[in-house]
Amino acid sequence: GYFADARNQKTIAGLRDAGVRLQQERVPLDTAALPWQGQTFVITGTLATMTRREAEGRVKALGASATSSVSRKTNWVVAGESAGSKLATAERLGVPVLDEAGLLALLAEPERLGGAGNGGGAGASASGDAGNGETAGAAQPELSL
Repeated sequence: GYFADARNQKTIAGLRDAGVRLQQERVPLDTAALPWQGQTFVITGTLATMTRREAEGRVKALGASATSSVSRKTNWVVAGESAGSKLATAERLGVPVLDEAGLLALLAEPERLGGAGNGGGAGASASGDAGNGETAGAAQPELSL
């Protein structure tokens, strides 16, 4: 391999002698840049303003994870049109449900959601009828967990 080759070893030794550091420097994680760290989202149904993949990318960019199935460990379900069985599972498990407007409101003010341990479970529900667009809109004070 590359590192076993004598010429490459000589080059690496020369770089080290010149002061080049060959280890990646550890940079402390800025948790303020990841306010949704520890949160798990499931995006289901058809969203009007973005694809599910785009929505997943946006929540991941804030530190959350996005999964494809709803469980008791899921913190939030975002239900678009024709959400189907995932919405029913979320309601059965008591997982908070957001419509697209609710997700967009949280994305506009990500600090409203907080990190690990928030969301999910009793008292955090923002669920409603996802079919009519009345779920967890911007005026949901209980989302400031």
